[in-house]
This record gives sequence, C-alpha cells and structure tokens, in this order.
Amino acid sequence: MMYCKTYLSILIVSLVYVQHAYSAQDDQTENEVIQLAPLHVNAHISVVGEAEYNQQQLKNTSGNKTISDFLKIHPNVQFDNASQAAGTQGELSVQNISINGALYYENKYLLDNTNVGNLLNPAAGDNDNNFNAVSGSSQAVTLNTDLICNLQVLDSNVSAEFGQFTGGVVKASTCAPKTKIGEIHGNVNYDYTSSSWSKYNYVSDDELAEFEENRDDNYQKKFIKQGISASVYGNVTEQLGLSLATSHRWSNIDLLSSLADSRNYNQTRAVDHVDLGVFYQFNEKHDVKLRLSHGEDQAKKYVTNSLNSKSDQSTSNDAIDVEFKHKFDSAIITQSLVYQEKDIHRDTDNTSSVVWLTSSAKNWSNSSTASEGGAGALQNNQKTFEYALKSVFLPLNWGSVEHQFTLGAGYGHDQANWYRPVDFYSYYVPSKNNGILGVSTCTTDEGTVDPYCDLTYSSGTTSGQAHGKRLVHQAGTIDIQQDRAYAFLENQMNWKNILRARLGIRTDYDSLTKNNNFAPRSRFEYLPFADDRLVLTTGWNRYYAQNAFIYALQDGINALAYYETRKNINDDWAYNSAYSTTNISRTQLDTPYADEFLFAVSGRISHLDWQLKYLDRKYEDQIRKLRITTSPLIYNYSNTGRSKSDIYSLTLQNYIPVKIYNSLNSFYFAADYTDTIRNFNDYDDILNSDPTYILYDGKVIENINRPANNYNQPWTLRLGWNTEFQNFPLRINQFLRYKGSYDAMVKSTIPVANRFVYNGETVSTQYTATRMKPYFSWDVKFNYDLNLTSKLKPTLGLTINNLTNHKNQYINTSSEIRSASGRQFIAEVNFKF
Repeated sequence: MMYCKTYLSILIVSLVYVQHAYSAQDDQTENEVIQLAPLHVNAHISVVGEAEYNQQQLKNTSGNKTISDFLKIHPNVQFDNASQAAGTQGELSVQNISINGALYYENKYLLDNTNVGNLLNPAAGDNDNNFNAVSGSSQAVTLNTDLICNLQVLDSNVSAEFGQFTGGVVKASTCAPKTKIGEIHGNVNYDYTSSSWSKYNYVSDDELAEFEENRDDNYQKKFIKQGISASVYGNVTEQLGLSLATSHRWSNIDLLSSLADSRNYNQTRAVDHVDLGVFYQFNEKHDVKLRLSHGEDQAKKYVTNSLNSKSDQSTSNDAIDVEFKHKFDSAIITQSLVYQEKDIHRDTDNTSSVVWLTSSAKNWSNSSTASEGGAGALQNNQKTFEYALKSVFLPLNWGSVEHQFTLGAGYGHDQANWYRPVDFYSYYVPSKNNGILGVSTCTTDEGTVDPYCDLTYSSGTTSGQAHGKRLVHQAGTIDIQQDRAYAFLENQMNWKNILRARLGIRTDYDSLTKNNNFAPRSRFEYLPFADDRLVLTTGWNRYYAQNAFIYALQDGINALAYYETRKNINDDWAYNSAYSTTNISRTQLDTPYADEFLFAVSGRISHLDWQLKYLDRKYEDQIRKLRITTSPLIYNYSNTGRSKSDIYSLTLQNYIPVKIYNSLNSFYFAADYTDTIRNFNDYDDILNSDPTYILYDGKVIENINRPANNYNQPWTLRLGWNTEFQNFPLRINQFLRYKGSYDAMVKSTIPVANRFVYNGETVSTQYTATRMKPYFSWDVKFNYDLNLTSKLKPTLGLTINNLTNHKNQYINTSSEIRSASGRQFIAEVNFKF
C-alpha cells in the first residue's frame, strides 16, 4: 500500500514538473489565458420522464464508475439499502436500483441495441454457498462509464418502442468518432483507493468486532481497489471510423478464515470490458454501425469456516451488434441485428460438502463441527438472437395538426440452460439419526479405506464416526427456449405547438407464457404560450415485464436431487427419498404488468428549467413463491405479488452557466418523496412463510399491506454544483444528498403470553419502529488540467466522498442497523491525446 501511494506521488510530481518544462519550452507568457473545454450543463428536463446525460457529465462521478453510481442524481431512482454498506467498499459490481418503486430486476438495461440485463438469476444475490444457484444481480455485467458517451434514462411516459420492463429503461450508447480524417485520439485513465483511504464509523461494538476479526466479506477491513481504462478512436477515411475501448478494474480484499489456524482467505474481484466499434457511411443516406463487445465480472471467494472451499465465479456477456440506418424521402428506417451469449458460472475443484464432528484428525475448526468443501460447480447460459425494425415517417399535415408516425417490429429467440457438470454430494454431520457413531475401523471388507470415516473422534463412550446420510445433486442439464415477437405503432401529434400528444400501442408475445399482451401508451402536453415557458403533461401507460428464465429453469432442478443413506461403511449408498421441493412452470403464469398515471408541470424561467411531477404506479400479477403444502414441503410460483408506488418529485437546474467572478457554474436540485407498499421483496420471497396478520407499529394489519422494507426511502434531497474556472485549469464537481429520517421496522416474535387472536388467526409476529437518523453525504471531485502540449492533456483528479465523514447508517436484510460508508478518497490520473 505504501508503494502505491509513493508511485502516485511520484507520478503527480512528475506531471507537474513536465508541465513547467513544456511551459518554459513554449515560452508562454504570464498573461496567456489557458483554453478550457466548454462547460457542460445538464440536459433540458422539460421532456417529462426522460433524462439524458453526456460523456462529460458521466465523468463527473467517481466511485466504481458504474451506471448505478451515476444514477444517484436521478430523483426517480432508489438504491438497495446494502449499497451504502461500509463493509463492502472493496466490491466492484454494479448496485441494484429501483425505478419508480419497481423491483430491481424489472428494469431494462441496454448497451446500444444489446440487452445487458440478467434474465437468468437476477434475484440470486450472493449465492456462494447455494448448491443449486450461482450469485447474480440485475445486470449481466458491470459497464464502465468511461467507455460510453451517452446515458439515457426513461422512467415514465415511455414510448411504445420500448417493452419488457415495468420499472424503467436505462440505455447506454457508444458513439462514432468526431475527429478529423487521419487523426487518432484517445484517453487513458487510472484510479486508486483503499481501505486506508476510507473511514469506518461503527454503530456498535458488535459491528466493530466483525471488522476487527476480518473474517467476513461483508466487513472488509482491508482492501485495495484500482482501475485502468483506455480508448482510441478516429476517422480513417471520410466513410470509415473506428473505436476501441477497454477497461480493467480489480480489487484485492484481505481476509482471514474462521478456521482454527486463521489462515489467509484473501479474495479478489475483477471487472473487464472490451468494445470495438466500426462505423461506415456508404453515402449520405445509408450507414452501418458494428459493435463487438466482451464484458466479464470475476470473483475469487472462500467459505470462511470451511476447508478447501475456494471457488472462482464469473459472469460474462459477449455480443455482436449491427445497426443499419437508411434515410429515404418519406421515412428513416433503422434495422438492428444482435447475437449475444451470457454465461454465469462457478468453478471449483471440490465435488462435495462434508461436515464432521470435530476430532483430533478433523481439527481445523473452532466449533464442535468441522466443514470442508464448497458448493460445487454450476453454470447458467443464455444465447440470444434479436432482430428489430423501426421506421420513423416524415411529418404529415392533416388540417392544422401535424402527425408523425413510427412503426416498428422485432423478433427474438432465446436458448437458456442450467448445467451441473458432475455429481455433487452434501454429507450430513454424523449423528444418531443422520450418520454412524461408534466405528472401530475405517477399512472396508474390500480392503479400501472409506474416505468418509474417522477413527479419532471420541465423545464419552463413543469412538469413531462415519457418514450415513447425504444429499445427492445429480449432474444434469435443464434446457429451455423461447421465441419472442413484438410490434408497435405510435403517432406524435402537434397542433400549433399548443397541444401535443403521443399515442401508441404495443403488443408482445412469447412462447413460454403464450401470452399476447397489449400495452397502450400515451402522453399529452398543453403549452399555453406555445413554447417551453410552461408545459402541463399527463399520461396513462401500461408496461409488461420481461420474461425471467429462472421460473422455468427451477422446474426440474430439485428433481435432480435425492437423499441416500447407508447403515455402515460396508454398505453401498442406497436411495432413501426424494428432495421434496418443487415449483410450477413459467407457462402457467400471467405476465406481470404495471399501470401508470402521471401528471407534471414544467417550464423555463430565465436561465432555469423546472419540473414538478406526480407519478402513480400499480404493479399487478407480480411473481412470488407460494407455499402449497408443508408435508411434503412444496412451493409454487404464483401471481400473488402486488405493489403500489406514489412518487412526488421536484427538479430545478440552470441550462445556461451562471458566471460567478471568474467561474462558470451549473446547478442541479432534485427532491422526491416516495411511498411504496409491497407484499414481497423478490420472486423468491415466500408468501405463506409469514402470517396473515401482523402487529405493525402497534396496529394489526394484513401482512400483504406491510410497507416495503427496501427501495423505499421516503424523502431525498439532491444538490449538484459544477464549477469551472475561466483563468485557472480547475473544475470542481459537488454532489450533496440528504435522506430524511424514517421509521425502519424491525421484525420480532411476540412472546407467547402476549399473543392474541384476530379474525380467527393468532397474531405472533410484530414489527417495531426504530427511528433511523437522517442520511447526509457531500461528495466532491477536483479535476486539475495540466497544460503540456496541444495534443497531450493530462488531468489529475481527486474525489472525496462523504467529505464531512457524516456517521450514516442503514438497516440490512436481517433488520439490523449497520454503518454506511464514511469519508473516502479516490485518486485519478487521466491522459487525453
């Protein structure tokens, strides 16, 4: 760590020295004004439900350089509570987000025309120890914002062009080079941070002990996180442009095991991305864009209390994206072809998980049992082919009303699988019911030594132990495929720029559900002054969810598992019983959907854009687990989930920079109030595991009406302030965020003596309010440009997150209060040529 700091110091000093050397060589005068890049202000926000951010704005945010990091500024975006955790600052992967109260896997993520959302296991979370599932999140790979030039967020009043979501659409774009012919331009960026550059504000002695023990990757005491990205681009000829962008981010997390010898169980994370773009213009009317991309998230992990438990986990996405654009006299036609492969896998050398009673031979544990092995190898794979066609017709005038029609259609084919390469065995700890206690030899009648036998165990009069029960997870593959098709028609109308409307209809079909869903879309605008000074907007829309393969893939996974037993080490393992959990198939489920009503007032006063918006979302037929029987234990997926969100937001920003002394300044303010009620947390949340009625804050309510415990922060205020000095090469980007205090509900069991009956049901569960303190963070980023030559422009960057080191807190999934991240420094060096 000391060496890294030294290298950064030497690099910074060297660049400053070189700057002065070049300044002397070029004989610059003291009065010469340094020419800076133009200040970029935020996009015009009068288009309700749409926000667009350019490359410079994306670079203003540091952190992990993910799309999620940047979207902190958006008032209709809520984050997972765990995204604030101080204990996971060494992680690199993208954070889950909610748009307008939808669950995190109900958004659509696009990179150009490629869907980079995770449809295989988006709600899997950290599944390091799950025998049947691999870790997963809402996005297939983590995109680096250094490699994109534009980001568009569609949160409401979304065009009929977009489907397969109930939350919102997040679209990242790569762009064609805008350089002179024959010139090559590029950019190289490096950033660094570590645990020694970060503050931790512990909320309790228990949390402090977790950090000090340094055995849990949820409490990362020591880490070093770095990243490098590079891009080159240029126009080779008048017709041909090329771009190549690549990034590599990595993190080393130092951890100790929970084994008796406290051996190192250091973990690593890595995120890689390579993108090649080819842009060719046949003539003024026809051009093509080809993009080849590879993205991969990797992690090396251990089970902290298990011997020989290392696993390598990876999520990758490879895509070929081709887009043709044709400009005809009556219409502009766009066609796209996409082929992609997504792969999620866990590789490990172990084929079993074995739990022993601690003995002199099985002595690596600090507890009464000793474990070895992990969760076994698994893989999920998805192959997708998509074709899309869109025609935007030139406006037509019928009377005094202008009409512009857009017509589109598309087809997609998906193949997905769940795959276990070899049999995996989970051995139960030897006991009176599940094993063999008391053995005098581990040598079988055939003369071989049984590997699941131990003679050194001793307890009272019992000596020796051997395994007598195991759960067999058979090797196997579950394959599914589906065909998808959609079509949409949309008409944008304009009457004298006083009344504007967009009416559309979209239909989606997929072969898994065999549902043909029709989604009406509408937007109406009234402009009393025929300009942007005042705009009243409303809209009624329906959005249907995308298909998640996990529902269908789960059918049959449990059919591959069964129990085996034996009475002694000379017996063969014999079938005992089935693994008694099952799920219904996706084909028996309706497609979840959301109905939306929106009303907004927006306008432009002097140099200021403003917008006041109310949004009502009702989510119906949401998918969650439903317990059918308890003996045997059987679950079905059902359409019993439901949710409702009311969101109020106010946004203000200046669209022309404000000059203060010798600086240009842009400001951004957003406030939102969100009220979400949801009767589940994700599609694997079990409905019947909770009672019908609960005691919530002293009142009896139906459990299905309990407010959501995540993605539901009531009040949030955001303030952005970007400053660029005119006579000094310094830029300062500030972002302040304040979340109001609220009652976090902690779940507990009511003592038997205090339980009571309500409507024939015994109320045994209560949620007690715990007041959470307000959350405040002030993030500042400094960029200092070094004036070397006209073709080489280094920039030194320093980010300070939570500048005041405010002691923020959050509540985790176990209803425990934990510390959010404190002050953190991030150093950055950028070379532009």
